[in-house]
Amino acid sequence: FPVTIDGLAVLKDLDTPIALSIYLLIQDGTDEAWDQIYNKTISPTDYLDFEHDKFGRDYTAVKLLSKSPNFLKRDLKAKALEAFQEAEYQCWLCNRAILDGSLDFLLRESMLPSLTTIKHKVSKVLGRAPSWQSIIACGGWGPGSSYALSQHLASPELKCEYENTVTLPLLRAIQGVELPRWFQNKRWQLVPGNLITTVPKNGKTDRTIAIEPGLNSYVQKGIGNKIRNRLRRFGINLNDQTINQYGASMAQYFSLSTLDLKAASDSISLELCERILPSDWFQLIAAARSQRGTFDKRTCQDKTWFEYQKVSSMGNGFTFELESAIFLAVLLACEVPQHECYVYGDDIIVPRTHASRVIATLAALGFSTNTEVIVTGK
Repeated sequence: FPVTIDGLAVLKDLDTPIALSIYLLIQDGTDEAWDQIYNKTISPTDYLDFEHDKFGRDYTAVKLLSKSPNFLKRDLKAKALEAFQEAEYQCWLCNRAILDGSLDFLLRESMLPSLTTIKHKVSKVLGRAPSWQSIIACGGWGPGSSYALSQHLASPELKCEYENTVTLPLLRAIQGVELPRWFQNKRWQLVPGNLITTVPKNGKTDRTIAIEPGLNSYVQKGIGNKIRNRLRRFGINLNDQTINQYGASMAQYFSLSTLDLKAASDSISLELCERILPSDWFQLIAAARSQRGTFDKRTCQDKTWFEYQKVSSMGNGFTFELESAIFLAVLLACEVPQHECYVYGDDIIVPRTHASRVIATLAALGFSTNTEVIVTGK
């Protein structure tokens, strides 16, 4: 029985019809009952303005068990990989729409900001691209595994000692750049791209994440840090999520809309970046990204590779910062006042008066809004 007595007590204390229905489904305990629990959703549009307390209780009830362990022993990895493939297909569609001009036509006919306008805003946000030397100076590794080292060996010290994998475009790009001493005199192992695996997400599906080559990961982190510094000039502090949390908590009073995008990190198409990023920034990102990926394991000697339609994915060291910069630029292109832009990755808060235009623009660029988008305001 996967739910503790405390969990059942919480549902009883929430004391709403939604919470009671989940309580009864838990008591049922069948696989079908748990499917209903995992698939249960609520919409803020079904609540009146004064029912914010009821909405909060129902939302808590729905989310309480959403990240429970996979005790039903279902193949959640397969669902994650299916979603990954779907996102790749959507990026392919977006790439084609940009190349054949149909996206430009759609934006013009819908009276939405053009790609040129968005590029102007991106250029304003990012400024001039940094040098490779300065990027490497603020590079680093995340806590996870790398291409050459598995999770239990993935300490910074061991990465410095043993990680020597890199893609050819990056190795060419940094020729002549002085590297940290732990990279010097290494015999580099050229690899085609990154390794795709999955990690737990919730009771319905896992989450895909890409394990990057060692030097790529280090440089990507440096690019991400440079973008973070630029975003702070526009009031976007990716080191502090409480700013967006405050915006969400005050949305009711300030007539704001909170938007949550589906699979945003997997939906940034390569051609979109080439069209809206300044050329100097795109060159950096194109060199540091992994052009190819594989679903094969690290130890497989004969891996099968595919070409990415997206620019980067979860696991890349600059994906979070890049999507934040792009979304901020879209908001500015939609004429959202800078002081009213809240962006933290794919968590976006805008004035309610601008929400429809922002959502339509994001949709045209290949980003879909979560059906549980929270729209508040009078």
